[in-house]
Amino acid sequence: MACNNGCKGCNNTSNPCNYSNCNSTGVQCEYMVCSECIISCDQSFSASLGAKTLRIDNGDSVTKSLQRLVLAVTSPECIGEHVDNVEVLNATSNSLRVSWDPYNGSNAVTLMYRLNNKNSQWQSIQLMQSDTTYVVESLLGKSEYEFKITTGSCESVTAYRSTI
Repeated sequence: MACNNGCKGCNNTSNPCNYSNCNSTGVQCEYMVCSECIISCDQSFSASLGAKTLRIDNGDSVTKSLQRLVLAVTSPECIGEHVDNVEVLNATSNSLRVSWDPYNGSNAVTLMYRLNNKNSQWQSIQLMQSDTTYVVESLLGKSEYEFKITTGSCESVTAYRSTI
């Protein structure tokens, strides 16, 4: 079966999130599902990490849960202070849309982005705390970018996406 490269999300029944024999590792799977289509349907749970508590809630996506776990391991002091569920979507030849879950903290929110090249300088855009999406424009075509969101001294995961 050919790749279904037009995955539009779980609610799109005309173009669902399933892939077959199309991952970059060459491993052929009978069925693959986009991670946003998999949620925790079980009970919520938490773990104390010093003075902070990491919580995974019923209804959280696998992507959101993995991002929280990675941040808990790399920056435990930022549990509850970082932005969750960072995604980069809607690629065009010169723009990408970054989205994230609502931020409930008190720190300033800054979107950081750069070409995926360690020699590139980070560009920053100050956002409102209530913002949950931003379209970054005037990007180079066919280029991969890195995106992260900072809240004070805490950073989200870094997400990667290419323009077309």
